[in-house]
Amino acid sequence: MAAALQESHVAHGDAGDHGDIALNWVIGKKSRIYWHNGGTGGFNAYAEFDPAKDRGVVVLANLGPGDFQLADTLAEHITERLNGQPAIALSPPR
Repeated sequence: MAAALQESHVAHGDAGDHGDIALNWVIGKKSRIYWHNGGTGGFNAYAEFDPAKDRGVVVLANLGPGDFQLADTLAEHITERLNGQPAIALSPPR
């Protein structure tokens, strides 16, 4: 099982601007964070893990698949806070 799990983290191709593609994971070109997002009727999700920092973030939302941006934005917000950076704005400035 350990060998199969390690194999799922090996880059097998290029995912363009997103990074490299492993088995079901996109690997950020600069960050080397592994992530995946997706959705189905009424739900969407974003998951990432950072092997260098030994942590991960998972966001689950009960919104339709057209609303991926919310789960992705919340995960980015959480990741930046974990990294000690100022959080991104979750709503547009007024």
